Amino acid sequence: MKFLLDENVTVAALEPLRVIFVNHEFSTTNERKWSGLNPDAPIHGYYATLCRHAGSSGVAQQTSSLPSRHPPTHRTPTASLATPVIGASGLKDLPLFDKMSNNDFNGLITRDAGQLTNPHERQKLRSCGLHWIGLTTPTFRGTMGIALETASLLAGLPFVLNDLDMCLAPAAFHIRAVPHQRNQRVKMHIL
Repeated sequence: MKFLLDENVTVAALEPLRVIFVNHEFSTTNERKWSGLNPDAPIHGYYATLCRHAGSSGVAQQTSSLPSRHPPTHRTPTASLATPVIGASGLKDLPLFDKMSNNDFNGLITRDAGQLTNPHERQKLRSCGLHWIGLTTPTFRGTMGIALETASLLAGLPFVLNDLDMCLAPAAFHIRAVPHQRNQRVKMHIL
């Protein structure tokens, strides 16, 4: 099966997906070099609130609109957060769904739950025969955010792929976040 990672999903997940799910194809709009590619396109979705370019210093400061998991003075290198969206195609969802269908894609991996609540987008997904795979991950920033998003996708996708084999029509899948509290992930003791 062929899947497109939406521009609001970290591209850091691309290589692990390709290594683990070798019988499937994963790509981005940048890799596809689809028309409408615009390196100056505005940053969309999840990463728009995380990445605000701070001049030429090469860092993005966190915004105050989201609850912070870091002290207010925390600064994250742009490369770790901006990479998923720099050069984003800027394609609107409806033309993107047409492009995906015309290029034999089976599903979209995204953080944009609005695609399911917008009746035009939902209908377009159905008419193009595309499955919708949505990620819900916590709003951590930097390395933690990328690791949690990638881990959630890698842990949830085997279940999605198993269910896709039985789907007779386009379906929506909601991948939940992996447990992300320290005591859920790590146990420490003195040796």
